Amino acid sequence: MRSRHRSSRGSRPPEHANFHAHLRIFLGVVASMVLFFLLVLYIAKKNWQLKEEARRKSITGRAQTVGMGSSRMARNPADATATSAPPDSEVINEALLLTRRAELLQASGQTRQAVEMYEQALTVWPTLNQARSELGRLYIRQRSYNKALPVLEAAVSYEPDSAALLNDLAVANLYLNRPQKSLELLEAAARFDPQFAPARFNLALCHLLRTDRPAARTALEQYLALSPEDPKALKEIAFLEAAEGRYEEAYLTLQKALAKTPDWPPLVLDAAATAALMGNMEQAISYLEKAEGIIPAPLLLQSYRGPAFREIRKTEPGKALENRLAEKIRSVTGAPPDPGLLGNEPLLSTRNESPPTATPERP
Repeated sequence: MRSRHRSSRGSRPPEHANFHAHLRIFLGVVASMVLFFLLVLYIAKKNWQLKEEARRKSITGRAQTVGMGSSRMARNPADATATSAPPDSEVINEALLLTRRAELLQASGQTRQAVEMYEQALTVWPTLNQARSELGRLYIRQRSYNKALPVLEAAVSYEPDSAALLNDLAVANLYLNRPQKSLELLEAAARFDPQFAPARFNLALCHLLRTDRPAARTALEQYLALSPEDPKALKEIAFLEAAEGRYEEAYLTLQKALAKTPDWPPLVLDAAATAALMGNMEQAISYLEKAEGIIPAPLLLQSYRGPAFREIRKTEPGKALENRLAEKIRSVTGAPPDPGLLGNEPLLSTRNESPPTATPERP
């Protein structure tokens, strides 16, 4: 009896032993899978790090071929297009992703960061014209005309029949004081796309620089047919009318433009000058007082001392205005204002190449 009792206490049921054996096997398998998973993650991470390092080295090695900065492309903008091998899908996707990021930065007003992102896209894919064209326009808006020129030349060499690119290259040449080259490019743009409005407006500016007023008026009328009542064009029409001594007509044209953009400084100042030339001193003073609030004192005083305001300067309100402006200038610190504030600037194309509205995009 006692022996049977010891025997029953010292042994375990077969089912209990099998459970523990299966549990140990299961835990062993789970531990092996976890270790294997961690090993896979480690290998994937190392592989990604190696590929990323290789990509960075590749970008560094290709940086000198980028369309906007390399001396090779500056010498011959078509080189990259002619000699570059077709990129693989990984390069294309990376360049397009960088370009998309640049567009988002540009849309949010982060111009400097957008420029850097476009430049990086072009180090990956030097002939990506989508990035080249936008980078060229951004360079122009940053007043970096010498940087813009080779970029846009390269873009035009890739798409020689693009009215938008021809227009933007003409704008770069215009800012670099090459009106004849600008004229040739703009005439080509107008031939390729007669409905591309910015080229017509910029043609008018070229003709005005060459003092060819009849050609300027024709170009402005063509532009206004595409962009009716654009204040920028109406300003130049008024200038042509005033230059012919038709002050009343010029004044009415300026009133039409001011109805669209009542606080645009060039229009306000032109209205003041035209009213003064008409002998309407009260209206001229009214516009000058408005200009005082929206135009930097140094620029306004320089214009005020011109021949159009000679008679007004002799009046008491005119003398008071001159004294106020001089006093403001004495208290001004910092960089001088941009003289371009009081003039028209050439029109750049937009990404969708749509005709400009009443307030077109300005550099």
